[in-house]
Amino acid sequence: MNTANSFTGETNPKDFEASKMVAGYSTPTVGPANWPERLKKAPTVTMVFPHKVSLALDNYEAVLNFTPGVQEVPAELKDHWYLKQNLVKVYEKPEEPLPEITEKHVQFLQSQGHSVSTVAGAKKLVLGWNADLRRTFFAAADWELARHVSVPVAAPPASPAVSGADVDINKLTKAQIAEHAEEHHAVELDVNDMTRDQMIEEVERLRASA
Repeated sequence: MNTANSFTGETNPKDFEASKMVAGYSTPTVGPANWPERLKKAPTVTMVFPHKVSLALDNYEAVLNFTPGVQEVPAELKDHWYLKQNLVKVYEKPEEPLPEITEKHVQFLQSQGHSVSTVAGAKKLVLGWNADLRRTFFAAADWELARHVSVPVAAPPASPAVSGADVDINKLTKAQIAEHAEEHHAVELDVNDMTRDQMIEEVERLRASA
């Protein structure tokens, strides 16, 4: 635990045994970029400052200035008595609302080896994860589910009817005309030797003679 002397902008220099003691500190620093080298490489903790706080380190090493709001603090100072006295607390990220979990998410969890069989069971499992793991899960699940969503495919345009007495022979292809003639008139038309107009003419003749 660091036993640094501490002060705010409003604190009387007498708290430091004399104003000359304050003068012995190096230039006050603001933000991790200006911290002493040993602290730049040290672990940090995110904390919330209700007001400006200046924390003087041991051996006149530095004065760390923290502005109001969320700030990074050297982990070794997290429990410092002066930070507690100034109501500085560890920042707790607001809980993110849990997205809807469906049967498809249950199936995805099962595919990943989790022993869940109901939506309630899946929700209980996911609620036990931290926020980062939850985000990873939903991103992976949504991506996987999106890959398997059935996209309706537009049906191809319906071919003109090739059967029935009232079929418009003029809208049929040569192959369809040949099929129609064979089915309804028992006549085989050679699509290779006859033109389309000839085939239409022959079908109309067959219809007229029926």
